[in-house]
Amino acid sequence: MPELHIEFEWWRCSNGYRLVAEKPPIRLPQIKWGESTTIYAGQHFKDYSISPNGDIILNVKLPETLLNNSSRNLQERIVCQRGARISYRPLETFPTLFRQFATAEPTSRGILDFINSFGPLTRDGLDEKRGENVSALIEQVKAMRQVINVYPREDKPDLPRLLGTNGIELGSIKTSLISDPVTRMPRLQLSVVDLLTALWLQLGQALSSGATIRRCEHCGLLFEAGPGTGRRLDAKFCRDEHRVAFNSLKRSQGR
Repeated sequence: MPELHIEFEWWRCSNGYRLVAEKPPIRLPQIKWGESTTIYAGQHFKDYSISPNGDIILNVKLPETLLNNSSRNLQERIVCQRGARISYRPLETFPTLFRQFATAEPTSRGILDFINSFGPLTRDGLDEKRGENVSALIEQVKAMRQVINVYPREDKPDLPRLLGTNGIELGSIKTSLISDPVTRMPRLQLSVVDLLTALWLQLGQALSSGATIRRCEHCGLLFEAGPGTGRRLDAKFCRDEHRVAFNSLKRSQGR
């Protein structure tokens, strides 16, 4: 089955982002606790769900088995340093961007570095007054890392436990059947509302393709191995040059 095309345009702040210690005031939609609604703005949409303390819950809902309580008490946000929005298509520019997210340092500084490079992860981050919830994004990094670490194991005993009954619930994903402008053939297209959803969808496609995700024994970076990746399923290095360099270093250390 061909890979589904994800239609996604995103924005970065031209002046970068900064950490703020205090939680900025949030203007919330007029809905009651326990209810949810969809707010449309042009072609953009987002599902809002309000928690009892007034926070907007992320579009990607993790099962309890993937949540890390240690990061929930951080009271930091990441906000744009006033500047123009620069639009780009992150999934086309970085076809395996989920790897960078999964290997980001699960700290405030690590999240800030990722956002400075690729833009905010949710639509809250596009709002200068609201900003990104750092502790929630740290949980997302840790969760993606857990899934990737468990997946390559032969029997995968922990994967069902981690994902639970409902798995990782992705928010609003719009599905369209369009005519491909190049091939003029029908094509199924997915449209997502934020970068975080796109990254989980990108990871899901990688894992569902029959490939596996490994960590290079030389440079430590994640890479895909298996059918359609150009690397053998049991590959230990992300590229041949790293295999040669690793073995050369090992021989020199032996001598």
